[in-house]
Parts: sequence; structure tokens; C-alpha cells
Amino acid sequence: MFSVWILCVGLALTLVSNLIYDIWFHPLREYPGPRYAAASRIWYSLHVFRGHHKNAIKRLHDEFGLVVRIAPNELSYIDPRAWEDIYGRSAHENRTAALEKELDFFETAFNNSDSLVDANSRDFKSQKNNATRAFSNGSLLRRSPTMATYIDRSIELLRTYLSDKQVSTIDIDPWIGNIVLDTHAKLTISQDFGAVELGPIPHTLVTNMHRAVTTIQYCTQLQYLPHALKFLTKLMPSRDIFTVLGKIPPLGTAIAKRIAKEHDESVSQDFVSHMIQDSEADVRNIATVRSNATVFVLSAVETLPGFICSILYYLLETPEYYKAASNELRSRFGSSAEITLQSTQQLEYLGACMREGLRASPPAVGTLTRRIPPQGAEVCGRFVPGGVTVGIHNWSVTHSERFWTHPERFRPERWTGDGDYADDLRSVFNPFGVGPRTCVARHLVLLEATLIVAKLLFAFDMTLDPKNCGDWPVHKGHFVPTRGSLFIGLKPHLSEKSASTPA
Repeated sequence: MFSVWILCVGLALTLVSNLIYDIWFHPLREYPGPRYAAASRIWYSLHVFRGHHKNAIKRLHDEFGLVVRIAPNELSYIDPRAWEDIYGRSAHENRTAALEKELDFFETAFNNSDSLVDANSRDFKSQKNNATRAFSNGSLLRRSPTMATYIDRSIELLRTYLSDKQVSTIDIDPWIGNIVLDTHAKLTISQDFGAVELGPIPHTLVTNMHRAVTTIQYCTQLQYLPHALKFLTKLMPSRDIFTVLGKIPPLGTAIAKRIAKEHDESVSQDFVSHMIQDSEADVRNIATVRSNATVFVLSAVETLPGFICSILYYLLETPEYYKAASNELRSRFGSSAEITLQSTQQLEYLGACMREGLRASPPAVGTLTRRIPPQGAEVCGRFVPGGVTVGIHNWSVTHSERFWTHPERFRPERWTGDGDYADDLRSVFNPFGVGPRTCVARHLVLLEATLIVAKLLFAFDMTLDPKNCGDWPVHKGHFVPTRGSLFIGLKPHLSEKSASTPA
């Protein structure tokens, strides 16, 4: 009994001494921020668990400025200079190297998979060279027919569903999620999962991905427990993305079969083929290829449908925006077949809507954290000690009144030269990051999302169902938003209905 009492007292003294050090003696003590954030990460984790993290960090930036100490050993930035200082090629080592990713989050989420998501800079560079070929604008444009196939099939099934069920209102989210899953699977491993054929029923991989991301966001917070309580993390089973999803039969089996067909010419144009072309052993490592294939298939399943639904919501919420986007499509194209990845790039107004959607409801709302090297580094003109976690909080950047006029409003005209938004600081808008670790799939995300939105707007007359709450796009979430159902009224557009009806 006495030994237990001694242990409790020792633990309490350790926690108190850490608190005193973090508030009054820590190297970051001079940085602005609330005392409770300097003392402990508990407040931060609570907001993550409640799904209010993004708004909580924004409020701190609104109050304390361009840099805020949000945890004992973490600084959050919205200073435009931080993009290059944190993510650029010359962030440290005499301005010759980029900062490495912060390990606590990525090790928990990806279990040291050495994939494109969590590999160190050296391994990432060799993998990126192959991935860049797969995700180049030219390579993706050649895959336009593949992407269109799944969208067109889903629209066909939607028309049938509306007619057979005698309904006019649907939840569009599962339909879009299934399109994205089948498209990415086909592009990655030359095989789809039949998700589009499920219509309004989300494929099991879509629902499991949502649960996995939510679970991982929670589990990452355990890595920030006080050292005296770190042993608790050892008691939990592994919750990394590959353990949770990689063994699910439709995915794990399909990826294994594709890798086994390494030299099959019939699948020579998919993403996996690009990842196994290099002769270097570390790139050809089967485990790494398998991990990257999992990332490619599932990376957009959780984020892209939410982004597309946000665009539809914003357009339908303001009828004049919906009308302008629809009219642009219907005045330019005579049929859905004319809407391709190439042709949608010429749509000025819809392009402005997509960019504004990335700002108003970004697919990633959190922070891509980086770790300052042991020797320290300069960020925004101020020295930051080694070992500190730093990053730009995306939601705060895209919703700060310092940079945007009426940032809470969806306004496509801020991207079309409207004088009311001439003072917007567009240089802070980097939805896919900057520097050597810029998202390799950035072209795919925007091209695919634009194609899906364009074909839906062309095929249907739409209205926003009243059952959607007024603040639908203001999702909960930590790193990625947690989306809900989006109910919209659909009616096949007259010209499309006539075109699909036999004479």
C-alpha cells in the first residue's frame, strides 16, 4: 500500500514539475498563446475528440496572431512566409533541405510504412519520381475515358433509381463515394470493386475508410500523453491505416493480385505500373508498393466526396451561382460525352467555383506538421529550437479576415477579377501544400472533382432539400472533415432526358 502511495505522489510531482517547466521555463515560453495550451495538450485532444479542433485553432489565431503556441511543444502558423520556411526545399541545413515530417502523428497513422505519406525525405524523393509520372497532367488526361465511364454509369443508375423508386430527393454522398472508389481502384490496380453498381448503398470500403480515419485521428492523440503515461499506448492494438484496411479482402487481395502481374502488358498504364518501373530495390520493395497502392485507392475516398458535396451545397444554397455554372455547361456542351477532363479545363466560372470550394471547404482542414531539426531553424524571421513541432493550420489560413474579404462566404467571384475581392491575399492559398512534398495527386483531385460536378450539373436540374441544416459545410473533424448526408432534389434535365430516350 505504501509503495502505491509513493508511486502516486511521484507521478503527481512529475506532472506538476512538467507543467511548471512548460509554462515558465520552456524555450517556447515567449511565443503568444493561452497558458492552458502551454501547460498541457489536454485541451487540444479534447477538441479533437469533440470534432471542434479546426475552429478552436482558428479562434486562437484570431486572438493571438500569425503564430500561436497551441501545445507545450507545438507552434501553429498562418504567416504567409511560413509556407516556404516550413515546407520549402530550403527550410534548414544552411537553407538546403526541407523539414522532416513530425513523427508522432505519422507513425501512429501509417505505422512506418515508408509510403509516400510517411517516408523520410530521401525515400520519398525516389518514390515521388515514379508517382509524378502517373499523376502528371498529361497522363491523367489520357485516362479521361476511364473516369467518365464510372460517372456516366452512376448517372444512368441515378435516373433509373429516381424513376423506379418514384422519388425526387436523394442523399448524393454515397453515390459520389462509390464513383471515387471505383475510379481510383481502376486507375491504381486496373480493377474496380463494383461500388458504382451499389447505387445509394456505400461500398464497405467507403464506410470502413470513414471509420478508420476517425479512429486514427483519436489514436494519434495518445502519442502526446505525458512521458509518465506513455506506457498506455503499448496496451492498445495497432490502429494504423494499413492494419485497419489493408487486410480487408476486396482491397488486400486485389492489390496482391495486381502486384503479381508486374509484367502484364494489359495493366501497364495503371499507377502500380509506374511504382514498380524503377530498378532501385527500395522503390521496388513489395511492401512499399502495396502501401502506396492502398494510399492511391483510398486517399480520396474520405476527402473527395466531401469536397464535391460541399461544392454542390454551396451552388444550390445560392441559386444564382448554380444557374451560372449550369448555364456555362449547357451553353458550351451539347451532350455529356463532350464533357471530358480536357474540355472542363476551359470552364472559367466552374473553375472559379472549384477553387473557391477548396478555400471555403478544403479537403484537409488540419495541419501537415513538421519537426524542427536538432540544431534549430528560423521560421518567419525567428529562431525555433530543435525538436519543436511546427505547421500551417489550413482552415485558419483559408478563413482568416487578415487575408480574405468575408472569408466565411462562398464567393466564386473572388477568383474572376471582381473588384470587391481585389485585396484578397491569394498567395496564402496552397490547398495541396508547397515544396518537395506537395501532394502528388493534386492534379487528379481537381480534375476528377470538376468532371464529376460538371457531369452532374449537366445531367440534372437540382435543388437543395430543406432537411439539410443551414451550416452543412461546417463539418467537424481534425485533419480531415467529417461529412454528413447531403440531400438534394434531382430531376433529369430535359435535353439529357430527351437524348437518352429512343426515337
